[in-house]
Amino acid sequence: MITPYSGSLTKIIDKLTEHGANVRQDAFSITIKIDITKKETNIEKLRSYTYFLLNKFVNQYFVHIDGIPYCLMPDASRYMTYTKKDGVSYKKMEGCKKCKFCNTCPGWENNHKLDVLPPPVNDVPSEIVLEITKKCNLRCTVCWSAHSNKEIPLARIKAVIDECADQGIKIVRFSGGEPLLHKDAPEALYYAKSKKLHVILNTNATVLTKKIEKAIVHCVDNCLVSLQGFDAASEKFLTKSPMNFRKKMRNLVVLNSRLNTFRLGTIISKTLINNFEKYHYLIRKLGVKSWELYRPMLLDDAGEFDITREDILWLMERVKEIKLGGFDCKIASPVPFCVSEDLNLSKYVLLGATAADGHSRIVYDVDGFFKPSYYMSQNLGEKVIDSWQNPFLLKIRSLDYLPQKCRDCFYLKWCKGGSRQLAKVASDDYLNYDPLMNRTQEYCISETI
Repeated sequence: MITPYSGSLTKIIDKLTEHGANVRQDAFSITIKIDITKKETNIEKLRSYTYFLLNKFVNQYFVHIDGIPYCLMPDASRYMTYTKKDGVSYKKMEGCKKCKFCNTCPGWENNHKLDVLPPPVNDVPSEIVLEITKKCNLRCTVCWSAHSNKEIPLARIKAVIDECADQGIKIVRFSGGEPLLHKDAPEALYYAKSKKLHVILNTNATVLTKKIEKAIVHCVDNCLVSLQGFDAASEKFLTKSPMNFRKKMRNLVVLNSRLNTFRLGTIISKTLINNFEKYHYLIRKLGVKSWELYRPMLLDDAGEFDITREDILWLMERVKEIKLGGFDCKIASPVPFCVSEDLNLSKYVLLGATAADGHSRIVYDVDGFFKPSYYMSQNLGEKVIDSWQNPFLLKIRSLDYLPQKCRDCFYLKWCKGGSRQLAKVASDDYLNYDPLMNRTQEYCISETI
């Protein structure tokens, strides 16, 4: 839901205040507090302007929405907290028992002023990822996709898309391998769009034909392109593959100019750490406005991807600098917020783990089953809902295996305790500590923004 209103952040905040919200802003964050017990609260207007703010400014600020049940803004739930207030009575309606947020929501304040209550939110993933093929023309060292000629038949791709549409899942992402090497990739994209789904494409953008480009432009709402090097030599070194780097750059420019949302993604490496400004210069020169950095999902004791806490902290400072300069950049894979003692830095540059490890989405493997993430290979099942309710995944999402300080921390909603995959790599246990977790400091943050 996006309001047709267009304006600066200051004007949007003024509109939110006009309709009953209490808004606080600093250089790093925006907090929107809404009180549904006040007559002056216009929830319809507040929802509209809040969604607009998220769509336009969420990559520039850490946004927090407080004070309303999740069902009032389910598409913004990852930015929301709603907890009991001292001395306030709450009531759960009959429909609340069916809601995705039933266990975390206290219910409705007894003296709320809303005339009509929204329906419960279906307990389904926010996104389904389809690994439609294992084929890839690159051999990136840190890729977790085993190369083969396997691919999901088009009929099965359509069946999974149908299940997503039937269950009310709004987002489907095509990934691989290199998804554009699937012989039926264009038809699969058109089919997903025909079901009115929000379509995301992960690609290396090296196999762009006129037919594929047309399908992308017509069907893809959000395109993420992997860029591992800052020039031809570094791209070849990191992907272990020869390629026409100039052609790839031309493809990036074409897609960036024709799509509403276009992002570049880079795995954090020693090459990136040592050449950060060169990467930034290239990406700005290409005209790309959004750049995501990903923590390697392996522990490389002595090599290109031996990324230490000190490397992450150094990189966080660099990301902060370019973000404050107006460029959208973030560390998008799971990193515990307590990696830094500077909480403002963590919440400003770390996206957290809400989109990883089965917390909000699951991945359909080319072998015909759902798994928690690209790199967690547990077979959860063959159907969306059964897989989403798999006991292993429920345990991961419960977070009750984390230390008490984590569970008491206000930022756990975003951080999720870091990476389950790297906990597994470090200790052979998904439910153990992320190796970047700061276990020697008082890292619990109990006070809200």
